[in-house]
Amino acid sequence: MVRQPGDPVIGKGKAALWTENTDHSRTRRVETDTDKRWIPPEEGWIKINVDGGYTEQNGRGSIGVIARRQDGSVCFTVWRVVLRCVSALEAEALACVEGLRMATEWAHGRIIIESDCARVVAALNNAGEDRS
Repeated sequence: MVRQPGDPVIGKGKAALWTENTDHSRTRRVETDTDKRWIPPEEGWIKINVDGGYTEQNGRGSIGVIARRQDGSVCFTVWRVVLRCVSALEAEALACVEGLRMATEWAHGRIIIESDCARVVAALNNAGEDRS
């Protein structure tokens, strides 16, 4: 995907800044509807955005969490290094767990968890038992 300018990575908001034209000139990439910005939660809610990262070479990961109110003010942030991690999926799941753990202490009221990992979101939305 990196070598294909103009094709954004779906769901991540990442894309080339420049598009190579047939005459070898460059055109600045124009923002589209797929470029999404943070959308504030409704009044009385707190939105918690989580993300995880993973490096296969050394088996380490990292997580980041930020919780914000409707006006965009920050309730809390968390980041940490995960010394033993087996996959990017595990890092994403750990970020969700950390976000929920911190929400029990710092976010009084209703919360929304937002992640860019489709598998974690699907698992959280699944009402049935998941034994994986």
